[in-house]
Amino acid sequence: MFNMLLHIKNLSLSVTSRMTTNNDVPMLICQLLNVKPWIKLENDKKYIFQDNSWKIMDEKENIIPKQEAHLWLSLHEFFTSEQLRNSYEITQFRKKNLMQLQHLLNDCLLDQIPPLIHLKQCLYQLSLTEVSTVHKRPLIIELNAEVRYYK
Repeated sequence: MFNMLLHIKNLSLSVTSRMTTNNDVPMLICQLLNVKPWIKLENDKKYIFQDNSWKIMDEKENIIPKQEAHLWLSLHEFFTSEQLRNSYEITQFRKKNLMQLQHLLNDCLLDQIPPLIHLKQCLYQLSLTEVSTVHKRPLIIELNAEVRYYK
């Protein structure tokens, strides 16, 4: 997902539309960052899923797992991409879920992934803005070529 968001300018409008309306990628990322399925607690030990296996997590190391870093950077890329940001309608539900991420953006995370400082500022600005009740979804007409099979 991160690589796809990095190259969003090269993708078609229908792909970006599906990412924002059909699949709601930012809400998916929010849920994953809140649940953190790559970390589990078992027998009073924390395990992390790395390199296709569960490994004991060292409590002394505060290193952000790769999965989490990719999700944070994906969310950052989503909100810094003008093409995506303009096509994404912020509803009250979406705003509430995005605001839940603010407490996860701690100093340790920001030290390891400095571009997230900009994301933190974006979330702060979003918290100060009012959510519009008017839907502003654009009309997108997509042309699909007809496929014919010949015998």
